[in-house]
Amino acid sequence: MSIVPIGSEFRVNTHTSSEQRTFTETPQSVAMDADGDFVVTWSSNGQDGSGWGVYAQRYNAAGQALGNEFRVNTITSNSQQFSTVAMDADGDFVVTWSSNGQDGSGWGVYAQRYNAVGEAIGDQFRVNSYTSGTQQFSTVAMDDDGDFVVTWSSNSQDGSGWGVYAQRYNAAGQALGNEFQVNSYTSGSQIYSKVAMDADGDFVVIWNSAGQDGSSYGVYAQRYSAAGEVLGGEFKVNTYTSSTQRFSSVAMDADGDFVVTWTSSGQDGSGWGVYAQRYSAAGEALGQEFRVHTFTSGSQLYSTVAMDADGDFVITWSSNAQDGSGYGVYAQRYNAAGEALGDEFQVNTYTNNSQRFSNVAMDADGDFIVNWTSNGQDGSSYGVYAQLYRELEAPSSTGISNVIVQEDAPNTVIDLFAAFTDDDDTDTNLTYTIANNSNPSLFAATTVDAVTGELILDYATNANGTGNLTIRATDSDGLFVETTFGVTVTAVNDTPTVVNSIPNQSAAEDIPFSFLLPANTFSDVDAGSSLAYTATLSNGNALPSWLTFNAATRTFSGTPLNGMVGSLDIRVTATDEVGANVSNTFNLAIANTNYAPITNDEVATLTEGNSITLDLLANATDADGDVLTVGSFINPTYGTLVQNEEGTFTYTAPLNFSGADSFTYTVSDGHGGTSEMATVSLTVDPLNLEGTAASETLIGTSSDNIINAYGGRDVIEGKAGDDMLNGGRGNDVLTGGSGADLLVGGAGSDTFVYTDFNDKGDTITDFGVGRDVLDLRTLFDNLGYAGANPIAAGYMQFVQSGSNTQVQIDPDGVAGSQNFSSLVTLNNVTTTALMIGSNVIV
Repeated sequence: MSIVPIGSEFRVNTHTSSEQRTFTETPQSVAMDADGDFVVTWSSNGQDGSGWGVYAQRYNAAGQALGNEFRVNTITSNSQQFSTVAMDADGDFVVTWSSNGQDGSGWGVYAQRYNAVGEAIGDQFRVNSYTSGTQQFSTVAMDDDGDFVVTWSSNSQDGSGWGVYAQRYNAAGQALGNEFQVNSYTSGSQIYSKVAMDADGDFVVIWNSAGQDGSSYGVYAQRYSAAGEVLGGEFKVNTYTSSTQRFSSVAMDADGDFVVTWTSSGQDGSGWGVYAQRYSAAGEALGQEFRVHTFTSGSQLYSTVAMDADGDFVITWSSNAQDGSGYGVYAQRYNAAGEALGDEFQVNTYTNNSQRFSNVAMDADGDFIVNWTSNGQDGSSYGVYAQLYRELEAPSSTGISNVIVQEDAPNTVIDLFAAFTDDDDTDTNLTYTIANNSNPSLFAATTVDAVTGELILDYATNANGTGNLTIRATDSDGLFVETTFGVTVTAVNDTPTVVNSIPNQSAAEDIPFSFLLPANTFSDVDAGSSLAYTATLSNGNALPSWLTFNAATRTFSGTPLNGMVGSLDIRVTATDEVGANVSNTFNLAIANTNYAPITNDEVATLTEGNSITLDLLANATDADGDVLTVGSFINPTYGTLVQNEEGTFTYTAPLNFSGADSFTYTVSDGHGGTSEMATVSLTVDPLNLEGTAASETLIGTSSDNIINAYGGRDVIEGKAGDDMLNGGRGNDVLTGGSGADLLVGGAGSDTFVYTDFNDKGDTITDFGVGRDVLDLRTLFDNLGYAGANPIAAGYMQFVQSGSNTQVQIDPDGVAGSQNFSSLVTLNNVTTTALMIGSNVIV
């Protein structure tokens, strides 16, 4: 016999404002008697006028509500929360909860007894005797005769964090003895106890203990006889101890065999997982701990367990993202030998948001009820929902083959009589409904003919895509089976069309051009189709290099250059995913932009009485490539300016004039463009420089200069050209510069300076008249030599030539090819007269 749902999931709470929910701390919110009658309890926020209150609803074995939901707690001040319930074989039941502030100190545990018809027996009563601090998270179990035991967690009562305590009662609600501590190990916290009881009143209490197994929380248990006597010591339930094992639950059959479930972190390789361990009535472990769930992705946690009289059991849990939206409630059935019956199955039908914190209760025959908390399903935050299961024969299905048709296909007819069977009912006694249609837009209509058993799929015009249809067959007992098949409507591709022609565009040379292709230019009737765009010239050639087309943004951009003036016919093509395309062409007219020529100022140097010819147009540019001419000019102040036949200009400096002169001019492109005025700055150097008796600096030009100094300590520099430098009287410094220079120090101690190898070829006529010095320091620095003896290093040699001496330089030194050149010839000087460090400074 298989377990089948009785009807659909149903909402338990009638009052839906704010939150109605169950909690992980007390997963015993539903209880069932031997015949299958059951009661569900929950906590409701604000319903009793002050914080949380405890409510309940009774049901018969068929899942029909017995009367209305009712408030359990009499005292409503502050919050009454975390309710649990237990039921005896005849349907009498007791509800426990935690009440804030009622016992005068934090939370306390309270209970209310009821008979099988839901009448309160006596008043609510406090369970805990010790009231200091907090006593909370109670659970309750009941034997067949109505004797019961309540457990709870008490903060600091055992001297170290939380501890687990219990109180036994007989069927008349009288306390049997005093409350007692359950846990022997008291270090850290022992919390979240659960309790289960067999038919005769033997019971077992489990809890979560922090740090006792060496790694965070572990699950521990203690067995008791019906007389409340301890049976053996407390024992660890979980074998795997790494990380955390918590959120435990326990159930016991009529003979005292029991099973414990819990949630273990990281043990299944992905988040939390649900594990279980079976025990005999003697407390002996039966087999190894085992993983309950098959699906391991994400987290599976908050397990609860229920057992029938023979030891068959069912475990429920909450699984994250398995049903496609937040948490969902799942379950797995087992026989008394611990063998899984079938596969794990989803309990909740409604999957939006989260369904979690499930609880389960079982009758003597194995029928069971699962309840849970669903987020948003009742229209106002959390609500409590339930699903009843019974061992009945439900219809079965051989399945329906997936349907694949083309867009706009004729109706599809499916024989449901062939797809479903029921051993208890004929085909015509089954009721067929469409339980779910994941994509209604595919269909104009979906109908079921109850007489013929035909499912008719009428497809919507131009619709395509995929969807799933779930067909439910329900028998006369309300049991049903569902089968899901896929429907694929393949698209018939339509070619895109031109809706609006592209308007012609214009651009101008050297001005940035941008054009956004209008979004409504092309259209494709195929739903969901996207178009890809390309652009070429109308003849199929690529766009010119200056023009780009961004297909993603449909934007043309670029700057046309001068050579691009004219007209372009541009073709834009829109192509759909299967290659069908359409094109539209527009014209882009590119107008010329005339730019004025650009000229630059010039400088020139010449000596007095000389001329220089200048090509003024060589220094002018025109972006349009026009033929340029010199437009207007203003003559120089001192010299003369003559325009030559070939278009050049010759400037002649007058004699006996030296200094600055200039003239200005403009350039025209013949199309109205005229440059800014440009200036030619001229420097007219004198041919000869004559010093005075004072100390002064005399610097030549690039021409061949004659520079005569007289008295004073003069600095004379010839620059380029073949110069003649005469120091005259005084201690002078003479630098010939480039060119073959003739140097005369004159009277006084003179210094002849050489800074560059290219200054070679000079002659000094009177070296040694006075304390003259040849200064080669800068020269050797520039050659990269920093030593004290360039002769030994191969950079310099003195060569006697007749009565004269040549100072020769090899710029490579010993590392080179030993190619010496004469730097300077010293007339009437012998090699022995030259001494490094004395009159030759290096």
